[in-house]
Amino acid sequence: MRLTLVPGCIINVSSGLAYRGGRGSTIYAASKAGMIGFTKSLAQELAPRIRVNAIAPGYVDTDMTKDFPEKWRESLVSKIGMERFGKVEEIAQVALMMAINEYMTGTTITIDGGMVYE
Repeated sequence: MRLTLVPGCIINVSSGLAYRGGRGSTIYAASKAGMIGFTKSLAQELAPRIRVNAIAPGYVDTDMTKDFPEKWRESLVSKIGMERFGKVEEIAQVALMMAINEYMTGTTITIDGGMVYE
């Protein structure tokens, strides 16, 4: 199989918090939920010329999450089936798949390591 990037592709970034919210995250969660609605609507408006999709990552090892207090981080990891935060490269793999798939549009993929949302 030959991988080629197809022109006319928008990939938005949402968050797992869009689906479950979180104490202290009202504005953030609302904006990320709005991103999912925006993605679905824009995909319908721009099809078939431009595909629009979104990624909703869970917790990922980044500069932001490395400063989480250790007890908080441990509590979060205990809720993740894969028992760790994701890697930036793993999120990028989903973005690449979205970029090369010529039929996918209006879709949000959650990549959160099997996080249990209580």
